[in-house]
Amino acid sequence: MKKLLLLTTLLLHSLYGVVTITPVELGEDPGLSAKVGLSLATKKGNSDVESYKAAGRVTYDNNVSYVTWFQVAGEYGEANKEKNVQNLYAHLRYIHNITDRYHVWEAALQTQEDEFRLINRRRLVALGYRQRFFPTSPELKAYVGIGAMYEYIDYLESDDTALQNPSEHNGRISAYASLSYAFKKDTTLGFISYMQPKFDDFGDFVTLNELELRFNIVKELFLLFSLKYTYDAKPPLGIASKYDFSQNTSFVYKF
Repeated sequence: MKKLLLLTTLLLHSLYGVVTITPVELGEDPGLSAKVGLSLATKKGNSDVESYKAAGRVTYDNNVSYVTWFQVAGEYGEANKEKNVQNLYAHLRYIHNITDRYHVWEAALQTQEDEFRLINRRRLVALGYRQRFFPTSPELKAYVGIGAMYEYIDYLESDDTALQNPSEHNGRISAYASLSYAFKKDTTLGFISYMQPKFDDFGDFVTLNELELRFNIVKELFLLFSLKYTYDAKPPLGIASKYDFSQNTSFVYKF
């Protein structure tokens, strides 16, 4: 059983996943494994800022035909005693080979709550295909995935009826590309990009782009730099910005 503890040392804007962005691949870590993380950020003085996040993932890999994992995360933050972040997220994924471990189909269930994006609850189910390229390269891993997803979004009620968002039932295309390169045994640069347009309105889309650099300091201690950019072409009423950007610097310890 593997466990991972993540302690954040630098935070700008928001905290996010403690689990690496590289897609889970069948046969990489056979059996049952787990990763748990904790991120903390505080600032006192002219401004008081506190932010906390806990996250974890449990994975089972039968090393023959499938791998499945469940991830959960929660975040809470305050600025000058006023709450400015509160969200919960859970994701379940099942990956099964088609011809070999490099050609797979995957299914996912997800639930999400995010008070400051006005999401009371968001539920989705997704099904898709994923292929790995350059399978013989130990340093380079490239993936492309394409599929479909259905989402239901229930928004928080607003005191201003002009800003009340109706519930949504959306069908979306879900496509992503991921690339990671290991410069040496314990130094890896990774990037992943998602594109999710609605089937009936390609102008209504969501994108997510994430970049990370992880390198070994001593033995099981790693340093992780992460950048994340999300864009919602048509955000709900009451959301001022279409994009979010965050930067995170963390220590990672495996045991």
